[in-house]
Amino acid sequence: MNAQTQTAPVAQTAIGSLYLDKFNTVLIKFFFTNEAHVPRGIPNVARKNDFAVDYNHMKAAKEAGADDLGAVGRHREGRVDTGEPIIKDLHGVQASLLKDRLIKAGFAIKNLHWYKQERAGRIPKFVVVCEFVRGIQTEELPQDVIAALDFLSYCARWTCHVWDNSQLGKPATINFVGRQPDGKVQYYLSLIENTITAIPA
Repeated sequence: MNAQTQTAPVAQTAIGSLYLDKFNTVLIKFFFTNEAHVPRGIPNVARKNDFAVDYNHMKAAKEAGADDLGAVGRHREGRVDTGEPIIKDLHGVQASLLKDRLIKAGFAIKNLHWYKQERAGRIPKFVVVCEFVRGIQTEELPQDVIAALDFLSYCARWTCHVWDNSQLGKPATINFVGRQPDGKVQYYLSLIENTITAIPA
Protein backbone atom coordinates (compact mmCIF):
# COMPACT_ATOMS: atom_id res chain seq x y z
CA MET A 1 0.00 0.00 0.00
CA ASN A 2 3.09 2.17 -0.20
CA ALA A 3 2.62 3.59 3.24
CA GLN A 4 4.87 4.54 6.09
CA THR A 5 5.15 2.03 8.89
CA GLN A 6 5.37 2.62 12.61
CA THR A 7 6.24 0.16 15.34
CA ALA A 8 3.18 -0.71 17.39
CA PRO A 9 3.66 -0.16 21.13
CA VAL A 10 3.55 -3.08 23.52
CA ALA A 11 -0.03 -3.79 24.58
CA GLN A 12 -0.94 -2.65 28.07
CA THR A 13 -4.20 -1.98 29.83
CA ALA A 14 -5.65 1.52 29.53
CA ILE A 15 -8.87 2.73 31.16
CA GLY A 16 -10.24 6.03 29.93
CA SER A 17 -13.64 7.54 29.16
CA LEU A 18 -15.17 8.32 25.78
CA TYR A 19 -17.50 11.32 25.51
CA LEU A 20 -20.27 10.71 22.97
CA ASP A 21 -21.10 14.38 22.27
CA LYS A 22 -19.16 14.16 18.99
CA PHE A 23 -20.67 10.82 17.89
CA ASN A 24 -23.99 10.00 16.29
CA THR A 25 -23.09 6.34 15.73
CA VAL A 26 -21.65 3.69 18.05
CA LEU A 27 -20.57 0.29 16.75
CA ILE A 28 -20.45 -2.55 19.28
CA LYS A 29 -18.65 -5.69 18.10
CA PHE A 30 -18.46 -9.15 19.68
CA PHE A 31 -15.70 -11.45 18.40
CA PHE A 32 -16.14 -15.24 18.49
CA THR A 33 -13.76 -17.99 17.42
CA ASN A 34 -16.58 -20.51 16.91
CA GLU A 35 -19.40 -19.79 14.46
CA ALA A 36 -21.74 -21.92 16.58
CA HIS A 37 -21.56 -19.27 19.32
CA VAL A 38 -23.08 -16.58 17.08
CA PRO A 39 -26.69 -16.20 18.29
CA ARG A 40 -29.41 -17.36 15.92
CA GLY A 41 -31.56 -14.75 14.25
CA ILE A 42 -28.67 -12.41 13.36
CA PRO A 43 -28.16 -12.08 9.57
CA ASN A 44 -24.80 -12.82 7.97
CA VAL A 45 -23.18 -10.31 5.58
CA ALA A 46 -20.02 -10.31 3.49
CA ARG A 47 -17.12 -8.12 4.58
CA LYS A 48 -14.11 -6.75 2.74
CA ASN A 49 -10.77 -8.36 3.64
CA ASP A 50 -8.34 -6.63 5.99
CA PHE A 51 -6.26 -5.26 3.12
CA ALA A 52 -9.28 -3.46 1.66
CA VAL A 53 -10.38 -2.20 5.08
CA ASP A 54 -6.90 -0.85 5.86
CA TYR A 55 -6.65 0.75 2.41
CA ASN A 56 -9.93 2.59 3.00
CA HIS A 57 -8.68 3.80 6.39
CA MET A 58 -5.44 5.01 4.83
CA LYS A 59 -7.31 6.73 2.00
CA ALA A 60 -9.64 8.51 4.42
CA ALA A 61 -6.67 9.76 6.47
CA LYS A 62 -4.92 11.05 3.36
CA GLU A 63 -8.05 12.82 2.10
CA ALA A 64 -8.39 14.48 5.50
CA GLY A 65 -4.80 15.71 5.36
CA ALA A 66 -3.85 13.47 8.28
CA ASP A 67 -1.39 11.06 6.68
CA ASP A 68 0.08 10.16 10.07
CA LEU A 69 -3.24 8.60 11.11
CA GLY A 70 -3.01 6.26 8.12
CA ALA A 71 0.37 4.82 9.06
CA VAL A 72 0.69 1.04 9.36
CA GLY A 73 1.30 -0.22 12.91
CA ARG A 74 0.26 2.85 14.91
CA HIS A 75 -1.56 0.67 17.43
CA ARG A 76 -1.64 -2.88 16.01
CA GLU A 77 1.20 -4.56 14.16
CA GLY A 78 0.57 -4.66 10.43
CA ARG A 79 -2.79 -2.82 10.60
CA VAL A 80 -3.99 0.70 9.87
CA ASP A 81 -5.84 2.18 12.86
CA THR A 82 -6.90 5.78 12.33
CA GLY A 83 -8.56 6.03 15.74
CA GLU A 84 -7.18 6.27 19.26
CA PRO A 85 -7.67 3.61 21.97
CA ILE A 86 -9.52 4.96 25.02
CA ILE A 87 -10.04 1.66 26.83
CA LYS A 88 -7.53 -1.02 25.91
CA ASP A 89 -7.03 -4.67 26.90
CA LEU A 90 -9.42 -4.38 29.85
CA HIS A 91 -10.25 -7.90 31.06
CA GLY A 92 -13.36 -9.28 32.74
CA VAL A 93 -15.80 -6.80 31.20
CA GLN A 94 -19.54 -7.43 30.86
CA ALA A 95 -21.80 -5.51 28.45
CA SER A 96 -25.08 -5.99 30.32
CA LEU A 97 -25.64 -2.29 31.09
CA LEU A 98 -24.67 -0.86 27.74
CA LYS A 99 -27.66 -1.46 25.44
CA ASP A 100 -30.34 0.00 27.72
CA ARG A 101 -28.18 2.98 28.66
CA LEU A 102 -27.56 3.82 24.98
CA ILE A 103 -31.28 3.59 24.22
CA LYS A 104 -32.14 5.85 27.17
CA ALA A 105 -29.58 8.35 25.85
CA GLY A 106 -31.41 8.63 22.52
CA PHE A 107 -29.66 5.96 20.47
CA ALA A 108 -31.53 3.23 18.62
CA ILE A 109 -30.44 0.01 16.95
CA LYS A 110 -30.19 0.55 13.20
CA ASN A 111 -28.38 -2.59 12.11
CA LEU A 112 -27.39 -5.96 13.53
CA HIS A 113 -25.36 -8.49 11.55
CA TRP A 114 -22.34 -10.76 11.67
CA TYR A 115 -19.46 -11.47 9.31
CA LYS A 116 -16.52 -13.84 9.05
CA GLN A 117 -13.10 -12.23 9.47
CA GLU A 118 -10.25 -14.19 7.93
CA ARG A 119 -6.55 -13.41 8.22
CA ALA A 120 -3.60 -15.35 6.89
CA GLY A 121 -2.06 -17.56 9.58
CA ARG A 122 -4.78 -16.81 12.13
CA ILE A 123 -7.91 -18.54 13.35
CA PRO A 124 -11.02 -17.05 11.65
CA LYS A 125 -13.18 -14.76 13.76
CA PHE A 126 -16.96 -14.46 13.62
CA VAL A 127 -17.86 -10.88 14.41
CA VAL A 128 -21.30 -9.69 15.52
CA VAL A 129 -21.84 -5.97 14.86
CA CYS A 130 -24.56 -3.91 16.53
CA GLU A 131 -24.95 -0.38 15.14
CA PHE A 132 -26.54 2.23 17.41
CA VAL A 133 -27.49 5.58 15.84
CA ARG A 134 -28.56 8.70 17.70
CA GLY A 135 -31.94 10.29 16.96
CA ILE A 136 -33.51 7.71 14.65
CA GLN A 137 -36.90 6.10 15.12
CA THR A 138 -36.68 2.95 17.21
CA GLU A 139 -38.01 -0.02 15.28
CA GLU A 140 -39.63 -2.96 17.02
CA LEU A 141 -37.14 -5.79 16.87
CA PRO A 142 -38.05 -9.45 16.28
CA GLN A 143 -38.05 -11.56 19.44
CA ASP A 144 -35.14 -13.69 18.24
CA VAL A 145 -33.04 -10.56 17.72
CA ILE A 146 -33.93 -9.24 21.19
CA ALA A 147 -32.97 -12.63 22.63
CA ALA A 148 -29.67 -12.50 20.72
CA LEU A 149 -28.85 -9.05 22.10
CA ASP A 150 -29.64 -10.14 25.65
CA PHE A 151 -27.44 -13.20 25.19
CA LEU A 152 -24.53 -11.08 23.97
CA SER A 153 -24.95 -8.70 26.90
CA TYR A 154 -24.95 -11.37 29.59
CA CYS A 155 -23.32 -14.48 28.07
CA ALA A 156 -19.72 -13.90 29.11
CA ARG A 157 -16.97 -11.68 30.32
CA TRP A 158 -14.76 -10.15 27.65
CA THR A 159 -11.57 -8.24 27.03
CA CYS A 160 -12.74 -4.78 25.98
CA HIS A 161 -11.32 -2.16 23.63
CA VAL A 162 -12.97 1.23 23.05
CA TRP A 163 -11.85 3.40 20.12
CA ASP A 164 -12.27 7.13 19.54
CA ASN A 165 -12.53 7.54 15.76
CA SER A 166 -13.74 11.14 15.80
CA GLN A 167 -10.67 12.64 14.12
CA LEU A 168 -11.92 11.38 10.76
CA GLY A 169 -15.61 11.62 11.62
CA LYS A 170 -16.08 7.87 12.02
CA PRO A 171 -18.26 6.06 14.59
CA ALA A 172 -17.11 5.23 18.08
CA THR A 173 -16.21 1.54 18.22
CA ILE A 174 -16.43 -0.86 21.16
CA ASN A 175 -14.82 -4.28 20.68
CA PHE A 176 -15.44 -7.27 22.95
CA VAL A 177 -12.90 -10.03 22.32
CA GLY A 178 -11.51 -13.06 24.16
CA ARG A 179 -14.84 -14.47 25.33
CA GLN A 180 -14.65 -15.91 28.88
CA PRO A 181 -17.89 -17.86 29.51
CA ASP A 182 -17.13 -18.55 33.16
CA GLY A 183 -14.90 -15.62 34.00
CA LYS A 184 -15.52 -13.34 36.94
CA VAL A 185 -17.01 -9.93 36.16
CA GLN A 186 -14.44 -7.26 37.01
CA TYR A 187 -15.99 -4.30 35.17
CA TYR A 188 -19.29 -3.28 33.61
CA LEU A 189 -19.09 -1.12 30.50
CA SER A 190 -21.77 1.54 30.74
CA LEU A 191 -22.89 4.99 29.63
CA ILE A 192 -22.99 7.64 32.34
CA GLU A 193 -23.78 11.27 31.51
CA ASN A 194 -23.14 10.64 27.81
CA THR A 195 -19.78 9.05 28.56
CA ILE A 196 -18.71 5.46 27.87
CA THR A 197 -16.83 4.25 30.93
CA ALA A 198 -15.85 1.08 32.78
CA ILE A 199 -17.38 0.64 36.23
CA PRO A 200 -15.60 -1.72 38.68
CA ALA A 201 -17.83 -4.65 39.70
